[in-house]
Amino acid sequence: MPPPLPEQLSSTIETRYRSESGRVLATLVRLLGDLDLAEESMHDAFAVALDTWPKTGMPDKPRPWLISTARFKAIDVMRRRARFDGARPERCGHGSGRG
Repeated sequence: MPPPLPEQLSSTIETRYRSESGRVLATLVRLLGDLDLAEESMHDAFAVALDTWPKTGMPDKPRPWLISTARFKAIDVMRRRARFDGARPERCGHGSGRG
């Protein structure tokens, strides 16, 4: 279980979420072209911030940090999807009624 967040930092991250999430999401949608993936990766980035910032301190420029972290999370998801899709056997044309 992670150590409890200092009250002030927790409040600061909540404030950042309210003030930055719209801009972060808009940037991610533009970069990724996928609203669902952008939302998922943005939430993952804020979760990483909750875990990381108490240990390392909040970065000087939190929005670019969040966007970069979310982008890397999205890339990981896309790679996993590609790997999963590549591992599935191809469907043959059997059962198409031709023949």
